Amino acid sequence: MRNVEAKFRCPEAPLAEARSHALAAGARSDGVLEQTDTYFHCLTGRLKLREIVQDGRSLESVLIGYARPDIAGARASNFTIVPIPDPAALQAALGATLGVRVRVAKRREVLWLRHTRIHLDAVRDLGTYVEMETLVGPAEGQRNDVAGAADDEEAARELAEVAAMLGFTLAEAVPGSYADLLVDQHPDGAPTVASCA
Repeated sequence: MRNVEAKFRCPEAPLAEARSHALAAGARSDGVLEQTDTYFHCLTGRLKLREIVQDGRSLESVLIGYARPDIAGARASNFTIVPIPDPAALQAALGATLGVRVRVAKRREVLWLRHTRIHLDAVRDLGTYVEMETLVGPAEGQRNDVAGAADDEEAARELAEVAAMLGFTLAEAVPGSYADLLVDQHPDGAPTVASCA
């Protein structure tokens, strides 16, 4: 699977404003999730176990492997998602063999606008962010069977349009992942996070 994405720092008041702009533009809310991502050390790309809770109930757990350049602006990401029925066992196995790099906990509201997922994120120890991911490719190649833009170029155009609608420019985008930001913030050992803020 593939998308083109960007992430923006956004204090809480502008986050609410971005949400209002998205809804006014026709975005639909897909609910609020609590996600804990456990990142493992790996030789290439990134590997994380994502545990998702909604309304106090475990919704699903997935292993996500992805490769994406650490650049500001729109960046293409190739990713694979594998459902995990026993996240505790997998976390123990991968932790023992690869080692845990960092855990990231966030509260995320998911909005959909056209081919773009808009994430309104409150990330423990980092603050609030808006992350946007514009899907690329046909519906049958996507999670949840949602069709994407025809190609990376069309996705990048849509991403820039949605970002502008919410008050951002791609030049403001933050490079790297939440995991990278946490590790950079705590160079002597990134915090281990067990639950969402």
